[in-house]
Amino acid sequence: MRGVYKVRDTLTAVTTAKPLLYLAVPATMVIEILSARITCQDEDSSEQILATLARAIGTVGGGDALTPKPTEELSSASGVTAKGGNTAITGMTQDTDHDAIFSGGANKIAGWEYVPLPEEREIVKPSDFVTLATIDAIANVGDLTVEIYFREIG
Repeated sequence: MRGVYKVRDTLTAVTTAKPLLYLAVPATMVIEILSARITCQDEDSSEQILATLARAIGTVGGGDALTPKPTEELSSASGVTAKGGNTAITGMTQDTDHDAIFSGGANKIAGWEYVPLPEEREIVKPSDFVTLATIDAIANVGDLTVEIYFREIG
């Protein structure tokens, strides 16, 4: 669908609680969060993970530059700035759990997923930030694949 993009990254050897993905919305648009996921590629130990998708404030530092990919070929480039957490994303403070877009636990084997109904989708205002992060340390080291799908509006 035109205007829909995904940001995906694989973070290696994750054990600490940290930001995994970061999105910065430009001043000229809003975005609608369509879904977010965290899956573990290489670890088969049953372990609970706690993660949150939330708005954030601060001045971002670090992170690996990522390019949002349109889900419809021949679409224009996204205006959203994205970063992955293989290099530490610093300087951001997320909303608390009760203000988060979504926060919850899941078994690492099954994966963590946020797929809201259309009327539950959050709209993120211009010049705002969104982060997807683990909240607690992970006992068994593993590679995490993380992704956020979003729609640009305006």
